[in-house]
Amino acid sequence: MYYLCKLVLNFLSEKITAASKIASGIGKKQSATRGSSNRPNDRTFFSQAIHKLLITLAVACVINWSGAAWAVSGGTGTGATNGVCAQDINYYNVACGDGSTASAAGGAGSTASGYDSTASADGSTASGYDSAASGAGSTASGAYSTASGTYDVALGTYASTSVRSGIPGGNNTALGANSGINAGANNSVALGQGSLATGSNEVSVGSSSQTRTITNVTAGAINSTSTDAVNGSQLNATNTQQTKDVNNIAANTANISSLGTQQTTNEGNISTIQKGQTADQTSITNQGKQQAKDVNNIAANTANISSLGTQQTADKGNISTIQKGQTADQTSITNQGNQQTKDVNNIAANTANISSLGTQQTTNTVTIQAIVNGKAGICTVTNGALQCGTGAKAVGNNALAQGNGASANGNNTIAEGNGATADYAGSVAIGNGAKALADPTTAVGSNAVANANNSVAIGANSTANGVNSVALGQGSVANRANSVSVGNTSNGLTRQITNVAPGTMPNDAVNLSQLQGAINNTLGQAENYSMKVGSIDASLAEAAAQAAANPKSNSIAGATAEYGGQTSIAVSYQHRINSNWTGGVSIAINVSGGNADTAAAAGFSYGW
Repeated sequence: MYYLCKLVLNFLSEKITAASKIASGIGKKQSATRGSSNRPNDRTFFSQAIHKLLITLAVACVINWSGAAWAVSGGTGTGATNGVCAQDINYYNVACGDGSTASAAGGAGSTASGYDSTASADGSTASGYDSAASGAGSTASGAYSTASGTYDVALGTYASTSVRSGIPGGNNTALGANSGINAGANNSVALGQGSLATGSNEVSVGSSSQTRTITNVTAGAINSTSTDAVNGSQLNATNTQQTKDVNNIAANTANISSLGTQQTTNEGNISTIQKGQTADQTSITNQGKQQAKDVNNIAANTANISSLGTQQTADKGNISTIQKGQTADQTSITNQGNQQTKDVNNIAANTANISSLGTQQTTNTVTIQAIVNGKAGICTVTNGALQCGTGAKAVGNNALAQGNGASANGNNTIAEGNGATADYAGSVAIGNGAKALADPTTAVGSNAVANANNSVAIGANSTANGVNSVALGQGSVANRANSVSVGNTSNGLTRQITNVAPGTMPNDAVNLSQLQGAINNTLGQAENYSMKVGSIDASLAEAAAQAAANPKSNSIAGATAEYGGQTSIAVSYQHRINSNWTGGVSIAINVSGGNADTAAAAGFSYGW
C-alpha cells in the first residue's frame, strides 16, 4: 500500500507540474486577448479539480493503510489489538489475533493464530483460542490445546501433550477434546475424546474410566516375531481348538476306571493312544479281594471269563502277586506261563470292541497312532503335517488340513473348513469352501476366494482377483491390482468407510470434511478474485468517465471503488487531439490483501 500511494502521488505530482505550466500559459493568453471575466479562470478551476482528486486519493490510502501490519522485531511477530496479522519478514514468524505471539529464539517459521495463541519454537504452529505450541516442529490446534514436546501434535479442545516436572516428551500425538499424553512419554498416541496415553510407544483409545472398542482390525500375522494385532476371530479360533483338545484329554482320563466292570463297547472318548504300548498300564484298577484260585484261563485266554467277581480257590503258581487295593495295574501279572503266544496289545490299543476275555488275541496291533472321538473323526500326523477329517490332505512341513475334504498344499499352509483349499507356502484358507490359490494368499469366510499373489479376501463370498488386492466384507470383489474393495459395483453393493482420519500425505485417503474444506477454499478464492475484478472495473469506469467529462484538451481523473470487500484505485488521463478526436488511458490497482493486482485500459472517441 505504501509503494502504491507513493507511485500514484509521484505520478500526480509530475502531471500537476506540467498542467500548471499549461494552465499558466492559457491564463496569460486569455488575459491579453479577452480582458477580464467574472467566471473563474482556468487555473483556479484546474486547482480545484486537483484538490478534489488529492482528497479522494488520500481517503483511499487511509482506508486501506489500516488493513495490514508488519512487525519486525528480531524474530518475533505479535498480533495487534485491532485483530490484524503481524509478520516478522526476516524470520517468517506470523501471529494473527489479539494477544497472539509467534517467536523462536534465533529460529524461524512459527505461526500463531487465535486469541492469546503462542507458538514459541522453530517450526511450531498454534491455532485456536489460548493454544500453545512450545516444542520444535510441534502443532497445537484447538482452544486451550498444548503441544509441548518435539514434533508433538495436539488436536482438539484441551488436547495436550504435557511436560511436567521438567520431563519433556516428544513425537507424541493427542487427537480429540481433552485427550492427553503423560509427561516423559515418547512416540505415543491418544486417540479420541478424553483418551490418555500414560507411557512411551503407546496407542490409547480411552482411559481407565472410559474405554472403546477397536473395530475393523485385519487379522494379524501369528508367529514368533510378529508385532501385529490379532482380532476376535483369530482369538476365537484358538480358544475353540484348545477347548476341543482339552475335552478330548479329559474324556480319555475319566471313562476307564476299572476292569472289574466288563467293557463291552468303545465309548469314543479315547483321543490318543501311543504307538507300541506293550503293557496295560491302567487296565486293572481295583482288586478288592485277593483271588484264591489259579486263573490259568486268564493267562491262556482259552475260555470265556464273564466275571472276575467269582472267587478263585486254587493258585497253580502262575500268578506271583496280587495286592489288594491297587489303583493302577503296573506289573500285577508277572508270569503268564508259556501259553501266551502273542502280546495282547489290542487291549491297550482298544482298537475293537472287546466283549469277552475268552476271545484269544493272536495279533499285535500297534499301527494306530491317533484316534479322535473314537469313531469317525480321525487325525493323522505325517512329517509334521496334520490332517483331520475324511479326505483331508496336508502336504508340506507344518501344514494343517482340518475338515472333510480340506487340502493344505505347501509348507506352513492352513486349510480349515469343509472343502477349504490353501495352495502355495504360507497361504491360509479358513471357512467352508474358502480358497487361497496364489503365492501367498489369505481367504477367510465361507466361499471366500483369493486368486492373485498377495491378495486377501475376508468375508463370506468375497473375491480378491487383483495382485496385492484386498476384498473386505461379504460379497466384496477386488479386481484391480493394489486396490482395497469394500463392495461390488456390479450388483450395487457399496459401503461407507467411517471414522477416517484426515489424510496428511499425498497418498492418504481424505475424509468428507477435508474434501468440503478444499471445495470451500476453491470457491472462496474464486469469489475473492471476482470481487477484485469487479472493484477494478468499477474504478476504471469511474475514472474514465470523470476524465471524459472535462472539456479541456488534457484532463486527469482519479476514482476509487469498493466491491465485496475489495478496494481499487484508478487514474485516467485523457487528451483531446482536436475538435473531433479524443484519446485516453487508465490504470487501476487493487489495494486489498497481500497481492496488488493491476489493470490498464485505453480508448478513443470521435465526435462531430
